[in-house]
Amino acid sequence: MPHELELTLDTGRSIRLITLEERFTYGWLLAGHATIELNRRMMDELIARHTNPECGEAPHLIEPVQTRFDVDPARAPHGTPARLPEVTCIGRFDSDILPGAVDDVGSDLVVIWFQSDFAPPIDPIVKSQLVALDWDALARGWCP
Repeated sequence: MPHELELTLDTGRSIRLITLEERFTYGWLLAGHATIELNRRMMDELIARHTNPECGEAPHLIEPVQTRFDVDPARAPHGTPARLPEVTCIGRFDSDILPGAVDDVGSDLVVIWFQSDFAPPIDPIVKSQLVALDWDALARGWCP
């Protein structure tokens, strides 16, 4: 499992997964079905919940693939039926300081993604998007 905790980005920077929160994507949906519109609201709420403007923290969402499915139009009054992958993952990664940061001791970034099973392992498609992150643009510096 240690290989799952540390990733080398395309830039050569090393990042480490330090926390991981996971839950079933639709564990709260007791009736009805998922729609593209509902999924967007849910993703927007996840981003808002993990944004902290006071310290400059904004999470990065790896945009998931939504799988459309057919429903009788009379049963789909609230939007276009579509499902996200089964598991929502919210991971905090950390790394060394950002370029030009003199007072910081490190950098970190919250990343939100969706995959079909609980991690680890991280889904290979998600992992390829993680290693392609522009860390210097997305992460925030921190100091104790």
